Amino acid sequence: ILLLYGRTWSSQPVFDLRTSDTDEKQQSTLQSLAELGFDAYALDLRGFGETTRDEGGYTTPNRCVEDVKCAIDWIARRHDENYDDSDGDDTLNTAESSIAVSTKPALLGWSQGALVAQMYAQKYGPSTLSDLVLFGTIYDPRVIYPRKPLFDESGRLVSGGKNAVKPPAPEVLNSVAASLEDFTLPGSICDEAALEFSSVALAVDTVKAAWDELHEFNVCNPALIHVPTLVIVGAQILM
Repeated sequence: ILLLYGRTWSSQPVFDLRTSDTDEKQQSTLQSLAELGFDAYALDLRGFGETTRDEGGYTTPNRCVEDVKCAIDWIARRHDENYDDSDGDDTLNTAESSIAVSTKPALLGWSQGALVAQMYAQKYGPSTLSDLVLFGTIYDPRVIYPRKPLFDESGRLVSGGKNAVKPPAPEVLNSVAASLEDFTLPGSICDEAALEFSSVALAVDTVKAAWDELHEFNVCNPALIHVPTLVIVGAQILM
């Protein structure tokens, strides 16, 4: 199973939080899944955690989907006993693009990561996934993400194409307040875990990822998902 986090914080604070080495409080999702017998993975998308920004500096939904595809392919190959990696090539060619049923991983997306997971499932799902989990998704059919202007005042293409010349991606520092703003309900998390989350989050995600081209999320359409899907909505999640 591959795990995708939300808009702001990367895999370590979201999926591998622990206030002790043994994780006796079961705060680490990755550790809990491993103890249940799952081979669990988490991906840091471009600009998050240990993955640096790419040359353009921005994180876009379509780019995330393609990076998830690379990770899914790698996981499938890693668990394919018949796979021969002697040529050092970890990518699937066209003839191999449909992953064997026995090695298809599941994909879980949380919050905005659920939109990325949904986009992936719509584009690649049936041939590459066993299951899809949308946890606390922010999908809303009434929300249409506006598209940025294609050209600036000088007529230069600044959005919507490979030749677009975008302004430099902003580098905004994350803050302690921002790292704790999701924990608004009393009792939802203990103080020790909240403070550890804040400490780890600020250490690995010092600068906010620069999301762009959010209109690409507009392709999300549940009718286009053709893999078994579980939608999880917490009791205190407003939808």
